[in-house]
Amino acid sequence: ALASLIPSLAAEKKLPALPPLEPDRERVRLFDAVAACLEALCGPRPLLFILEDLHWAGEATLDLLEFLTRRAAGRPILLLGTYRDEETPRAHPLRSLRRNLQSESLSDHIALGRLSAAAVQCLLEQAPPGLLPTSQAGLSARLFAESEGHPLMIDQLLDHWRQTGETNGPALSGGLRAAILSRLARLPEESRAYAEVAALLGPAFDAEAVREVGGW
Repeated sequence: ALASLIPSLAAEKKLPALPPLEPDRERVRLFDAVAACLEALCGPRPLLFILEDLHWAGEATLDLLEFLTRRAAGRPILLLGTYRDEETPRAHPLRSLRRNLQSESLSDHIALGRLSAAAVQCLLEQAPPGLLPTSQAGLSARLFAESEGHPLMIDQLLDHWRQTGETNGPALSGGLRAAILSRLARLPEESRAYAEVAALLGPAFDAEAVREVGGW
């Protein structure tokens, strides 16, 4: 049953094709197979199962997540899902699922805030030397000030400073604006035009709308 999600399984294991079922029964068979797989994996030791970017999940994926959550109750399985708050409006099915599971004490919700200055310093102390720019004088304080503690912006700034530090000496050249402009400058002309139209649309961004505005 899992071969429908992971086609390579059928080839590797030379599995026979399962008899077709009605769509509803087919779905139950698939969901049960995924749950049984997780239950088998948690036998030798506790299992952590991570699902990233659930803001992109469709209803079928969220139905599977609900099924797995209920089956995992009482077993040494931790399901960890991540999603972006700004991309899950109130009507998003993920929010409804989260409320239902929380009301039954089957899930917890942790809203991640921005990193503190101390957390940024800790991050730098644990980073491999090759990931940091040449100059590290005052790096933590400046990184926190420029990024305002936003993890994605921290990553972008470090990447930008590391690249400019290798070519332009030890100075940390530019802040977040410079990092974004540098990334845009490396885009092909058509890609840059697409990004400019998308930026004008802002929160109303839609790929089809960008194509219509840009005449693509």
